[in-house]
Amino acid sequence: MKRMKFAHVEGHTDLTYSEDGSNIITCGADGDYRVWKGYEDDDPECIRVGDEATAITFKNEKIYVGTDMHVLQIFSHPDNQTDGIVTRFTSTITHISFNKDGSKVAAGSGDMTIKVKDLAPSSKNKEVVFTGHTAPILSVSLDPKSEFLASSSCDGTVRVWCLTTNEQVQSWQWGPKSNDFSNSPSLCRVHFEPTTGRFLAIPFYQSSTVKILERKTWKEVAELADHRLKDISICCWSTCGKFLATASKAGDILIWDMQSKAVINAYQHEKKTQICNLAWNPVMNTNKEIAFCDCRGHIGLLDNVTSPDGKTQQNTKASNSVTCVGDEDDAEISISQIKKNTGFTIDEENGKDVFTGVRSSPMEFDVLDDVASKISSRPSSPLASTSRRRYAPSKKQEPFQPGSSPDHLLHRYMVWNNIGIVRCFGEDGDQTTSNIEVEFHDTSVHHGLHIPNTLGHTMAALSAQALFLAGPALEDGSSKLVCVNFAAWDGHKEWTTTLPLGEDALALAVGDSWVAVATSRRLLRLFSNSGLQRAVISLPGPIICLAGHGPKLFMAYHAGMGMDDEQSIGYALMNIDKKSPIGYEWLANPQLLPLGPECELSWAGFSDEGTLSTMDSSGLLQVQLRPGMWMPLLDTRQNVKGKSDHYFLIGLSELEKCVRCVLCKGARYPPTLPRPNIALLDVKLPLCDVTNEKTQLEEALIQSSLQMQLASTLDQTGFDVDDPRDKADRLSKESLMKMFALACQAEREVRAVEVAEWMLSEQLLQLAVKYATRARKRQLANRLTSMAEQLVSEREAEETQLLESTRSSFLSAPNASHTLDEDRDMFASTPPILEVEDNPILQAKQRKTSVAGAAPIDGGKTIRPMSQNRKNPFAKKTSITDDSSPGATPSPRGLAVFDQPKVTQTKTTTGPSKENAKTKMTKQPTLFGMKKTAKEVAPSPQEISPESQESLPIPAQQPPKSGFMLWLDQNKAQLKVDNPECNEAELVRLGAQKFKTLSEEERQKYTRKRKSSGDAEQPDETVKKTRPTLAERLSTFEA
Repeated sequence: MKRMKFAHVEGHTDLTYSEDGSNIITCGADGDYRVWKGYEDDDPECIRVGDEATAITFKNEKIYVGTDMHVLQIFSHPDNQTDGIVTRFTSTITHISFNKDGSKVAAGSGDMTIKVKDLAPSSKNKEVVFTGHTAPILSVSLDPKSEFLASSSCDGTVRVWCLTTNEQVQSWQWGPKSNDFSNSPSLCRVHFEPTTGRFLAIPFYQSSTVKILERKTWKEVAELADHRLKDISICCWSTCGKFLATASKAGDILIWDMQSKAVINAYQHEKKTQICNLAWNPVMNTNKEIAFCDCRGHIGLLDNVTSPDGKTQQNTKASNSVTCVGDEDDAEISISQIKKNTGFTIDEENGKDVFTGVRSSPMEFDVLDDVASKISSRPSSPLASTSRRRYAPSKKQEPFQPGSSPDHLLHRYMVWNNIGIVRCFGEDGDQTTSNIEVEFHDTSVHHGLHIPNTLGHTMAALSAQALFLAGPALEDGSSKLVCVNFAAWDGHKEWTTTLPLGEDALALAVGDSWVAVATSRRLLRLFSNSGLQRAVISLPGPIICLAGHGPKLFMAYHAGMGMDDEQSIGYALMNIDKKSPIGYEWLANPQLLPLGPECELSWAGFSDEGTLSTMDSSGLLQVQLRPGMWMPLLDTRQNVKGKSDHYFLIGLSELEKCVRCVLCKGARYPPTLPRPNIALLDVKLPLCDVTNEKTQLEEALIQSSLQMQLASTLDQTGFDVDDPRDKADRLSKESLMKMFALACQAEREVRAVEVAEWMLSEQLLQLAVKYATRARKRQLANRLTSMAEQLVSEREAEETQLLESTRSSFLSAPNASHTLDEDRDMFASTPPILEVEDNPILQAKQRKTSVAGAAPIDGGKTIRPMSQNRKNPFAKKTSITDDSSPGATPSPRGLAVFDQPKVTQTKTTTGPSKENAKTKMTKQPTLFGMKKTAKEVAPSPQEISPESQESLPIPAQQPPKSGFMLWLDQNKAQLKVDNPECNEAELVRLGAQKFKTLSEEERQKYTRKRKSSGDAEQPDETVKKTRPTLAERLSTFEA
C-alpha cells in the first residue's frame, strides 16, 4: 500500500479510473472533481461543479458527476468542458452505474428513486424511473447485458429489477434500516460481474459475509467469510471477473481469488477509517492495482494486489535495479549503455555521433566493455547497488495572465487586480458567444462596462488608464487586439489592431501610458494608449507572463530547460518613457527568478508602492529589495486550514503591511458567482521560532527598517510618507529597546552590544546605558558609554564639516553681497547669463537706448535679465541718492516711491560716514501726483531721522543658519544665566549637547526653517512692527 494523500475535504468521497487507466478521477465534499494524472501527481486539475460532489464515474471519454444541485452532469475529457445534463432528482445523487457498452446509465438518489436513462441516439433518451424502496438509495449496479438492475437502500433491502418489464424480480434483507445515506451503517455496494454478468455480489452486513448469487435463478452459489469482513460495506469485481475486492467500515480491504474462494492479499487502512469506494485499474491484466478513498477525503493505492503477498512486485523492482547497474555481487559497467542513457546516440547508417558528428571507432565500445567486464570480477563497492538517478526534463509552464483563472472554465476571471475585475461568462464553452463584464473598485475611474465577446478574447489587462483585450488566432489565422482608452477625450476610446499572420498573443500588460503584448514569435510589441506602435523587441525566451505598473514593465520567460519538475524562469524589468517614441531601457538585466522546489510561477505584479512582487505555486510571496535580491514576505500556506485550500492573490501594500487575497477552499481559483470576499493577510516573514518573543521583535525591526527605507525612496518621488515613516521609526526604536532588554535579561551581553550598534540615536543609547546601569552590568554600560561618545563626536564632526562647507560655498558665491532689498525679493531667480552679442533682441535694445541718450551697453560685457538683477517693484528701498551727485543713477519711479519703510537699522562700521552720505531728498512724482518732503515726515520715537536712515549701509546677505544655530540664538541668553563661568566656546559646546537631547520633531522644526539669523533673533511682534503696511506708508506723504 502506498502512502495515502489528501484529495478533498473531510466528507463522503468517490473515485473512478479513466478507461485508459492513466487518470484517477475523484470528487468530494468540497464541490470539485479532480483529475490526477497518475497517483504521483501532486497538482491535479480541479474543476468546480458546485458546493458538493457526491458521485462520479467515467465512460466513453466523458465524466458523469452528481452535484449538490441534484443533477447528473456530463463533462468532456480531457478538456473538462460541460457537455449537458443526463437527468435531475429532487435529492442528492448517491451512486452511478453504467452497462458494459455505455448505452445506459443508472443513478440512485436520496429521494428513494432510481432512474435509468438510455443514451443511445436511436432511443431518443428514454428514461425509466424505478420506485419501490422506502428509504434513500445506497447503490445501483447495471447488468452488463442490460437486462437487470440491482439496487440497495437504507430500508435494509437489496432488490433486483427487470429492465424489460420495469418490475421487481427479487429482494433480500442485507442489514438494519436507517433514515439517511450518511447514517447508514454500510454503503452496501452491490456489483454485477463485469464481463458476462453471470454473478451478483452482495455484502451482507448482519452476517459479515459476501454472497455470490447466480444470474436469473438468483440462487446462492458461494459465500465468502472471513473474520476481517466485519462491518462489510463494499464489493467490487475486477475487470477480468477473476478477482473480487471487499472493504469494511473498519478499513480492511481483502482481495479474493474467485476460483479458490480464498483471500490472496489483505490490507488495512493506516488509520482504520471507513472506505468509501474501490476502483480497479481497467487496463492492468497482471499485477493489478486498486485505488480507494475514505471518508476523510484521502485517496490510496494498492499495487500488485493479485500476486500473493506482493512477491512479484518485489521481484520486478529487483529486476529493474539489475537493469540499471547490475546485482550487488556483480556490478557491470557498460560504456555504450552510459552514453546511450546520457543522450549520445550513434547513427546506425554512418556510425557518427548524432550531437558531435564524430565517427566512432568500431572497437571503442567493445574494448571498453571488455575492460569493464574484467573490472566487474573485482569486489563490488558499496555504491554498486545504488540505482543511477536519471534526470528527466520538466514540462514547461504555460503562459498565463496574473490574477486570472484558467480559460477552459465556463465562467472565469480574466483579471482581478487593485483596479477592478474583468469577468467572462461563456455558453457551452464557446468564447465567441460569451460576454465580458468590467467592474471598477473605484467608480470615479470609469463606469462599468459590458462588452460582447464576439472576437473570442481569452485574456485581459486592466489599469486606471486602459483595458487591453486579446485572444487566440481566429479561423483566418490572425489574432486581434482591442484596447479601450479611458483617458481619451475625442470620443474615440477604442482601437483595434491585428497581429501578423501566424502570430498569437500570449501575455498582456498595461502601464500608465502604454500597453504591451508578448506573442508566440517571442516578440514584445509596445503600443501607446491611443494605438501608436512604439517598439518591437525580441524576447530572450518563451514568455510566461507580463505585468505593468506606471512606467515599469515586468516580463517572465523560460531561461532554459528545467530538470526534475523544476522550472528555469528568468525575468527582466524595463522602464518605458512616454515622452519619447524609443524611450525604453532595462532597469534590471535578465536574471533568474527565485522559486520554491518543484514550483511554478502563479502570480507576478507590483505592490501599491511599485515594488516588484511574485508568488509561486507553494504560496510563498516574495518582493524584490534590489536587482537580483529577493525577500519572502509571507507564506500563505500558513494561513489555510485544509491542504487543498489556496489563496488567490490580488495585490499587496508594503506601507500598510497587508496582502489582499481571496481564500479558495478546495481549489486554486475563486468562483465567479457568488463573488467571494477579499481577505487581508498581515505580512509575516517566514522566520524561525515564530512563537518566540525574540523572533517577533526581530520581525518588527526588519519590517520597520524596510518601511523606513521604502519611505525615503517614495519621499523622493513626491509621496506623502511622513506618517508611515514616523510610525516605522517609532516601532524600530521600541523593538531595539525591547531586544536590548531581552538580551540583558538572558545574560547575553554580546548580543546586547550588537543591538546597541543598530541604535543611531543618542537618546536610545542613553536609555540603553541607564538600563544597563540599573541592571548592574557595569562592563556593558562602559561599552555603551564609549559607543555613545564616539557617536556624538562623529555627529559633531559631520555638523562642523557641513557648516564649513556651507559657509565657504556662500562666501565664494558671486552674489554674496546682495542688499537687504534684494534678499527680500520674492521673485528672485538665477537664470543663465545672456551675452549681448549672441542675442539680437538685446542688441536692438542697446541701440535704442543709445539713441535715447542712455548709457550704452558695452558689447563685450554680459548683462542679466530683470529677474537676474533680483529687483522687485514692491521691494523696500534703503538708500536714496541725489541726482546731482557724481555717478548717480536715475531715481526709481512708479510704485517703488512708496517703499520708504520706517524701520530701525543697525549701524555698521564698514559703511560710509554720516556726513558723506547726507544728500538732499529728491522730489519724485507719484501715481497720485503727490510730493514728499523729508521735513514733513514726523518720525516716531522708535525711529531715527531720515538722514540717518539714508546714511546706513546696505548689509551683506548672511548665509542661512543651521537648525542648531537658530536654536542657539534663541537660548544663548538662558545658557549664559545657567553657566556664567563658561566662555563662548564652552557655551556652544553645552548648547550642542542640549540640542541633541531634543526630540526628533523639535530638531526638525529648526532644521526646516529657512530664515536669516537676523529674522530668527527677532520676535514675531517686532517683525510685524518693522514692516508697516501700505496705508502706513501712504500716511507719510501729503496729497
